[in-house]
Amino acid sequence: LKIYFLSSIKNEKLLLLKKSFQIINVWGIIKLLLYNLIVFKDLFHKSLFFENTFIFIFYSYNLYIFYKKTNKSKMANIWYIQVNRHCNNACHFCSNPSNWNNISLQRWFELIDDFVKKWYQWIIFTGWEPTLSPDLPKWIEYSKKMWLWNRMISNGMMCANYDFTKRLADAWLELVHFSVYSCYDKVHDFLTDTPWSWERLMKSITNALKCWIRVQINTVINHYNQNHLDKTVIFLTKHFPQINHFVWNNLDPLMMRKTHLAST
Repeated sequence: LKIYFLSSIKNEKLLLLKKSFQIINVWGIIKLLLYNLIVFKDLFHKSLFFENTFIFIFYSYNLYIFYKKTNKSKMANIWYIQVNRHCNNACHFCSNPSNWNNISLQRWFELIDDFVKKWYQWIIFTGWEPTLSPDLPKWIEYSKKMWLWNRMISNGMMCANYDFTKRLADAWLELVHFSVYSCYDKVHDFLTDTPWSWERLMKSITNALKCWIRVQINTVINHYNQNHLDKTVIFLTKHFPQINHFVWNNLDPLMMRKTHLAST
């Protein structure tokens, strides 16, 4: 029933209902217990007292066990998985060498099953570029069926195709982090070393929001964008008011770069 309900929600206005199925916290347990008191309104009816009391206690106990197992620490149980090692951009500051490896579909199913056993809550699809993996929609769909919430980190090149983005949405991709390095197209295209990458990225953001996929922004701080980070935020929030979360990553000057351009 949960899987059916999740797959039926296709409107951002119902986001609160989706969130109600996320990992239960203390307040969530209290609300559910209050709700069950209403559901079991005949709890104190003489003929149903023992039966409903047992059901209520059993259900409450299971909620408590679920909460304890999924909240062993204050840190979120999030698993990054690198689905491939190749990309369609050539960012100057990238430090991941390409080897063109991919995770097989069967291996992915095995990993998901293992994550479920370890009570992980989130899966983050990353790599070089996860959208280049042909099995990505199947991975997303399977992770959702196993009740794992998912997100993806992407450069936005493939999602410029609306049909492709719709496939990810239909598989029930929850959230995508798009890598935006500047509000200026020339700066972004220079840093990715890929012509028209900024234009395609803007189309990708538009497509994702049209498909009711939540969007957040990742930015690598470097020499060429450090003086206008605020303008990038202003630009994006003006054109895409649904975006309200930004992540900035610093460069490690001691790490290797993909290119010889050390000035980044």
